[in-house]
Amino acid sequence: WDDAAGILICQEAGADYAALAADPVYPLSPASPALAGQSLFSISGAPELVDLCRRDFVKG
Repeated sequence: WDDAAGILICQEAGADYAALAADPVYPLSPASPALAGQSLFSISGAPELVDLCRRDFVKG
């Protein structure tokens, strides 16, 4: 739920949010690490910076 609140705050402030894991945060899949109480790897901030970080993360 912490991620859900954080996403809403980011969106309302004009920031972007991205889950950097294989599965998106919403909708949660039955195999989502969030449902197992595991941490999600995500990033938030200015949309252009989130896009840049996401591209760098995918490149590995």
